[in-house]
Amino acid sequence: MFSPNTKIYAPDGYVKIRKLKINDKIIILDGIRMCVGTVKFRQKIQIHRDRIIKLQFEGSDKKIICSQDEIFYDIQDQPLYASQIEIGEFVKGLHHNHHKLIGRETIEHDDQLSKLEKAGHHEFFLYNLLLMDSKTNQYVKRFYLNSGVLTKGLEFTEVEKLMSPEESAYHNYMEEKS
Repeated sequence: MFSPNTKIYAPDGYVKIRKLKINDKIIILDGIRMCVGTVKFRQKIQIHRDRIIKLQFEGSDKKIICSQDEIFYDIQDQPLYASQIEIGEFVKGLHHNHHKLIGRETIEHDDQLSKLEKAGHHEFFLYNLLLMDSKTNQYVKRFYLNSGVLTKGLEFTEVEKLMSPEESAYHNYMEEKS
C-alpha cells in the first residue's frame, strides 16, 4: 500500500495512485512481458503510522511512502517486504534495471506524514490496486512506480475478502459497465 501521492507508471506518463479510476490504464509486468493493464479496483485502507515507512532508492528524487508489508522484488525476482530490504540491497525495476536502497525512514511522529490524508488518531490512508492484463483479461500482480521500481498489487482473492457489500456492488456495476 502506498501514499495517495505515489505516482504510477502509465502509458502516457505518470498518474497519482489516488487519481486512478476503474478501467484506467497503467504499465504492468505479466510474467516477463511489460504491457498495458487495466485498473479493476483501487483499495483505500486506513493504516497506523507505525506500519508506514519511507524508502529512498538511488536515482529517485522522491521517497516512496508505503506500508512495511508492501512487496517489492529482489534481483532474482523473489518477493521482499519493504521492511526486509536492507540498505545497499537492490530491487527489480523497469526494463530489468535494479534500484539500490540508500535510505529508510521509520515513522515516529504524525508530522513526518503531513502530506498524507489523515484517517484518524495516528492513522493514515494508503492505496493499492487490483489489475488486469488488457489483452488477456487475466488478473496480474505487478506494476511499476514512477521511480521504475516494480511492486506487487492486490490479488483477486484479497479484494473479495476486503470489499464491503457496497464496494462489491459498485465494483460489479463498473465491471458490467466496461
